[in-house]
Amino acid sequence: MENFIFALNGVLPIFLVMAIGFFLKYKNVLKEEFYSGASRFVFLVATPALLFTDTASVSFTDAFDVSFIVTALGLIMVFIVLLWIFVPLFVKDRVRAGAIIHTSFRSNFAILGIPLAKNVLDAVGVAKAELVLAFGVPLFNICAVICLAYWSQGKGDYKKMLKSIVTNPLIIGALSGLLFSVFSIKIPAVVSKTITYVGNTALGLGLIVLGASFDIKKFANNIKTTLWASLLKIVIAPVFGLTISYLLGYRGNELLIVLIFMGSSTAINSYIMAKEMGSDAELTSGIVVCTTGLSMITLFLGLFLLKTFGLC
Repeated sequence: MENFIFALNGVLPIFLVMAIGFFLKYKNVLKEEFYSGASRFVFLVATPALLFTDTASVSFTDAFDVSFIVTALGLIMVFIVLLWIFVPLFVKDRVRAGAIIHTSFRSNFAILGIPLAKNVLDAVGVAKAELVLAFGVPLFNICAVICLAYWSQGKGDYKKMLKSIVTNPLIIGALSGLLFSVFSIKIPAVVSKTITYVGNTALGLGLIVLGASFDIKKFANNIKTTLWASLLKIVIAPVFGLTISYLLGYRGNELLIVLIFMGSSTAINSYIMAKEMGSDAELTSGIVVCTTGLSMITLFLGLFLLKTFGLC
């Protein structure tokens, strides 16, 4: 029962806040103009502030685990290679295969993963997760550009996309906090509290926006493909990552981070990039919606099983 409660406490608050967002949109309390603008605020301002305060406030030597960060990024790279090899064997349409590969590795770690990490990890574990995010975001984006450029039929503005990777506010927020931690830079109380207040809005508002943007109609036309592609993201990816991590000797916080990092739903902005680069934007949108809903179940099961087997 204790393990069940642990998993429930990790996932249920996130689900309920998302459900509030969905309900408020259904009741027309939240308009699209609001949650579109709020989404930009969460991405550009609130989440970077949260990442900065969390990484700046912990010991650098405790949080900056190079071998684990390299392992986490390596898992993603190996999984992408496997997707690249096996997905085209089952999906003959080139553009559709590219969309499935893209959505199967790119996680919504910032909006969905970080709140879950805060529910189940200690302060050092959260900082480790956020540093994985800091290095994982550019990897996700670079691999997404390469994937869509190879498999899609359209032409994207690659210079613009590469610039967006370098100037990504999530990366800037986490790495800036890391620098403050490395050099033990003291932040004036007024500034620190201001950044903290702004950062605290990221979790609740981000999840409300995620719930409000949920539209079940988006995968009605591709149900079969959407469902099995979603299973690649929220079942196969975390099982692969956890298996390799376990064999490498990782336990506790590290396994929880791998579960969250690889098992979170597909990133929302995957749809935007797919549309810009001539991929199957409709299928991508459906997978985003489907993984967002189903990941609540799979993440709960993942937490429960890790706790039950004494791995965290």
